[in-house]
Amino acid sequence: AADAPKTIKQVVNLLEEMMKKTKEEAKKDRDMYAKYKCYCDSNGKEKKKSVSDLTKQIGLLENQVAELQAANGGLSLECAKLKTDMDANKQAQEQATALRTAEADEFVQTEADLTAAIDQLGQAVDVLAAIGADQKP
Repeated sequence: AADAPKTIKQVVNLLEEMMKKTKEEAKKDRDMYAKYKCYCDSNGKEKKKSVSDLTKQIGLLENQVAELQAANGGLSLECAKLKTDMDANKQAQEQATALRTAEADEFVQTEADLTAAIDQLGQAVDVLAAIGADQKP
């Protein structure tokens, strides 16, 4: 029975020690929570500002993309027109080349005919001159 007060004292000491540790842990938990809350508050403000800034930047970039797409559409139309013009020019060039070739062939033929005619006229003049030389006026 004499051991009973000593055992009760040990239990009380143990409980007091546990209460002391619990208070220390509670203080540590409050300090950690305060740090965590401060981190969340400051980090939350930074994140909100970052999201706001990036949302504005997204809007600006979307506008820029729309402008570039419009410019691209205009350039595509201009490119298509230029291709059509190039095709028309190539066709006109081919027609002109064919016409020039035909005219050159015709010129060569006409030149050959005229050269032959000149030679024949020269021979005719020579024959007439020979016939006319023995006649007296």
